[in-house]
Amino acid sequence: MTMRRMLFAGAGAVLAALLTASPASAAPGVSAPGQADLDAARQAAVAAMPRASQFLAADSATVAGDPVAVFTLNPEFVTSPKAPVATLEYVATTVTGGGRSAAVWTVKKDGAWTVVNIASGGDEQGYASAAGAGGVVFHEPQVNAWYVLRGETVSPLNADARAAVGEGKSVAAYQKLVSARYGDKLPGSAYHRSGKAGGYGEEAGGSGWAPALWLLGCAALALVVFAPRLRTR
Repeated sequence: MTMRRMLFAGAGAVLAALLTASPASAAPGVSAPGQADLDAARQAAVAAMPRASQFLAADSATVAGDPVAVFTLNPEFVTSPKAPVATLEYVATTVTGGGRSAAVWTVKKDGAWTVVNIASGGDEQGYASAAGAGGVVFHEPQVNAWYVLRGETVSPLNADARAAVGEGKSVAAYQKLVSARYGDKLPGSAYHRSGKAGGYGEEAGGSGWAPALWLLGCAALALVVFAPRLRTR
C-alpha cells in the first residue's frame, strides 16, 4: 500500500528529532514512549488540527482513536542479532474530517513532541489494531512490509511482509533475512561507495525514496538504506 506524505518540517529537523527521541522501555530490547509521552504526542496533534483540516480539505478535523507508536527496522539489527529488532520512528495520531482520514506524525525533539508530517490514510492504527495487544508493530520501509514482534517471533501484518516471512519467522531467522538484504548496503560497502542513493530497491509500480530526505538521512544517521520513503496514494 502506498501513502501520500506531506511534510510540515524540513527533512533535517525530522531526522534530528528522531535522533533525540528518548522513549521508555516497552518490551525486551525495544524502546517506546510511555503514557505521558503518548498523551503529549496527542496534544501536539490536537494543536495541528488547522493544518490537518487543510490537508483533508475539510472544514474541521478531529482526533479519532489513541496515538500509536510506530517502529521501524533497526539498522543495527541488520549486522548484529543482539541489537533490538526495531526502534521508535514516530507516534501517529489518526484524525478525520470531510469523510477522510489521515495520520499526524509527531516526534520528540528537545523534550517536546512536535508534528513533522501528515499522511493520508490510517495504516498505523489499522496495523496496530490487527496486531492486538502484547506485540510491537514495526515497518520495514524498504519493502513496505509491516510486522508484529511478539516474544521471539516476527509475524506478518500485510502482503509484503507475508512475502518475506510467510506466516512468521523467529527473530534469528528474520535477522538472517534482513542481513542478506541490506548487509552489503551499509556505510563503507561498495554499494555506499558507488554513490547509489535509492535504498534497497523499488516496489513494482512504486516510487523510489525521497532523495532529499534520504541523503540527509545518510549524513545524519550514517546509514545508506534506512531513511523512510515518502510515497503517494
